[in-house]
Parts: sequence; C-alpha cells; structure tokens
Amino acid sequence: MQFITHLFAFVASALLLTGAVAAQLTLSDQEAEQLAGWVKPGSVLYGLELAFEDNPATALDAMQVAQERLAEYQIAQIQNNQEDEQRALADHWKKVEQIKDSLDVLPVEQASEVQRGLLNARMILQGLIQKTDNTGLKDALDHININIQKVEEKRQQKITALPKERQGIEDAKVDAGQLQASGVRNNENRGIVNGRN
Repeated sequence: MQFITHLFAFVASALLLTGAVAAQLTLSDQEAEQLAGWVKPGSVLYGLELAFEDNPATALDAMQVAQERLAEYQIAQIQNNQEDEQRALADHWKKVEQIKDSLDVLPVEQASEVQRGLLNARMILQGLIQKTDNTGLKDALDHININIQKVEEKRQQKITALPKERQGIEDAKVDAGQLQASGVRNNENRGIVNGRN
C-alpha cells in the first residue's frame, strides 16, 4: 500500500513539475484585494510595506508574502501602475529565493506546507500570464518551477529520514495539496489561497 502511495505521489509530482497538468488559479479582483492586505500598490505606504516585510522570519512567512506580492501585482496591473507591478514582481522573486535559501533548516511539516503554497503561487502566475503576455511573469513562472522542484527534492530527503510510519503521512499532505493545486477546488475555498482570508 505504501508503494502505491509513493508511486501516486511521484507521478503527481512529475506531472505537476513538467507542466503536464496546466491548472491555473485566476484571482478575482476582490480575492486579490483580500490577499494583498491593507497596504496596496498605489499607497504612499507601499514602499514601507516592502521594506518591513523584507526578511520574513520563516519560509512559511516568505511563501505567504510571495503570494501576497502576486495579488499586489494584479492590483497594480488593474491600476496601470507599472512601477508597483515591477516592485511587486521583484519582491515576489526575492521571497521565493528566501524560501530556497532556508530549505536546509525547514522542518518536513513546513516543507510540505511551503510546497503547497508554491504550487498555488504557480497557478496564480499562470492565471496572470493568461491575462497579459509579460516576459517578467514568464521568468517568474520559470523561477518558481525550479524552486518547486528544489523544495520537493529537499522534502523527499527529509521524509526519507523520518520513521516509516510518518513517511506516508507527509506524502499524503502534499498529495492533497497537489490535488488542490491542480484545480480540484470548490467555491468555498477558492478565495483562500494561503490559509488566510
């Protein structure tokens, strides 16, 4: 049974990492507003928010800020605010790098959560790319795909080091996240991208 679970996880990961499953999440304007928080592009405080959230405490915090920046990119795009589009996308990139840099100290439980968050961020990027053909967004998508793979490799190393009875539990957590990330979402949880309303 455990072999089947691992096989399913491997196949699902391979499909998602190669882009064979082209799910995407398009945030409505209202969802982007909620995810972006109270300081948004165009605000005189936006630069201060970017500086304040420059060094998130954990990889989970960095993942949440990375998703927030994608929502802010969408808001700046609606406002036709190219300067804040660039700032939001650059900071998104930086947060994904911070996640990658913290992989060695990341507990396996958090690695699973970060992996699900990165999969959601990838879908948001795909939705943004569908709305506008932007080279910066395509580069960010390539960047996040590389880092999804790195997180998965590190997560698998950490799972292998766990006692056998915990290995299947951690694999199941990401399997559930991958199903959610591949488009199996319902209207009730559609607005919750990273666990926050």
